[in-house]
Amino acid sequence: ITHPLFKCLHGFDNWWAQKFLIEALSILLLDPDDILFLSRKDSLGGYYVERGVMNYKQDPVAGRLDCAFNTTVSVGEWLSEVALWVFWQHTGECQTLEPCQVLLVNAAALTNSLVLVSDVSALARSYAQEYHKKLTLAVYPLDTPTDLHVPNTEWSELVWCMEPEYRIQISTQAMDLTKDTAAEPELIDPKQVQRKSQQGQGVHGPMFRRSWS
Repeated sequence: ITHPLFKCLHGFDNWWAQKFLIEALSILLLDPDDILFLSRKDSLGGYYVERGVMNYKQDPVAGRLDCAFNTTVSVGEWLSEVALWVFWQHTGECQTLEPCQVLLVNAAALTNSLVLVSDVSALARSYAQEYHKKLTLAVYPLDTPTDLHVPNTEWSELVWCMEPEYRIQISTQAMDLTKDTAAEPELIDPKQVQRKSQQGQGVHGPMFRRSWS
């Protein structure tokens, strides 16, 4: 799975990664015109498109917009990623345009797996707190969060806001990954993380709504 947080957590604990793969992930095989989810329904989790093309129709009421609009969703894109970190209702409807394969990350199963490993849980909690903070700061109508996008929640933006100890852990993991593979575009510059961490810059976000102990 391509999400940079999951890649990072996999590097910290392989046992957790195996449990996450078995319990939290499922593959959905969809025919043309199948409905992936409906507007204003509780989201099961995040959806990652592995094959095919879908149409996402924004609900103007749920999304607090002036009119509905359609967006094409294709391979490599996430839908409803926000549901991994907060309780979320869909702001639109998603329907397949051709045969599709979608990876579902079940939010409840993800949370259950994270509580099992303290180091993994602590880092994920910090990330989730910062994600929730960005969500609560999103202002209608310019920054309205939807199933497709929550403003200012790119990997690098959230990492910069995490506590120094977690930024150091992530930068160390990034350096370890570059020893065996080519540098990945989503991995942040370890030197910059180290410098920023040494300056003691850190932000404590609000409590994670999908909290674990």
